[in-house]
Amino acid sequence: MKLTTGKCGDNIFYEFNSKTGELFLSGSGEMYNYGNQEPELSDFCLRNEIKHLIISGDITKIGGYAFGAVYSLESVSFPLSLREIACGAFCNCTSLKHLELPEGVRKIGDEAFSGCASLKSVNIPEGIESVEHSVFQGCASLECIELPQTVKSIEGYAFAGCKKLAEVNIPKGVADIKNHCFFGCKSLKSPIYIPEGVEHLGDCAFNGCEALEDIYLPDSLASIGSWAFENSVKNIYYSGSHEQWKRIKKFYGRQAYLHIAIHFGKTDSPEADTDTEDWFVEENGRGHYEEF
Repeated sequence: MKLTTGKCGDNIFYEFNSKTGELFLSGSGEMYNYGNQEPELSDFCLRNEIKHLIISGDITKIGGYAFGAVYSLESVSFPLSLREIACGAFCNCTSLKHLELPEGVRKIGDEAFSGCASLKSVNIPEGIESVEHSVFQGCASLECIELPQTVKSIEGYAFAGCKKLAEVNIPKGVADIKNHCFFGCKSLKSPIYIPEGVEHLGDCAFNGCEALEDIYLPDSLASIGSWAFENSVKNIYYSGSHEQWKRIKKFYGRQAYLHIAIHFGKTDSPEADTDTEDWFVEENGRGHYEEF
């Protein structure tokens, strides 16, 4: 079916210019939500004649999977009225390179930009409280990300597979860093500072971060998931004491930490004491939480 004009929200309409590859959206309110497979695909999904998306008017929400797998999409212009980008809205838009999100955006859904393999830069507006599940997973060209201080949680796989991601900050208000958050971020540079207040590091949180050698952990930590630092960290600088460290619940023991030197009591000096204690070995080949 030829893409020309149509409706994608109760009060939102679109018009496509086939000569320029420009898709114009105008109106107000929220776009419809769509699915990622037939028969729930949007009118735009897999339409590779779309190169530029211009959204105007008082549109407040981009619908779920609305522009998923528009492989030819190179640029997006967002309205200042935008408040939400729903799950999968731009997933697998492999030609997108740069995005400037309006400061009024308050929610970016799961997988919103996952698989955008050419995406090099994107801003996260102040006011965003959660970096959702897989939101930038597989953005292999993303080089740096600045998380606002309003962020309280970083969900699973949020930046997994961002192979060129070299710089990231963890805001002070974050309490949990979920499973596989930075899994496979091969270019992530040292040091990484996990702020005071973080209580949980999920499974494989920094697994496969080959360039990451030093990480600073707070004494607020209550648990560390399995293989959190596998194939990555060489030095852990823990702000608490040896006794506090032993009280942290660690999923998988000895094997997961054999390659790491653990330093206690300071967060600002690589000359802190190094510990080489005999770590607990999992029973019967299966790991479990253990207080050392």
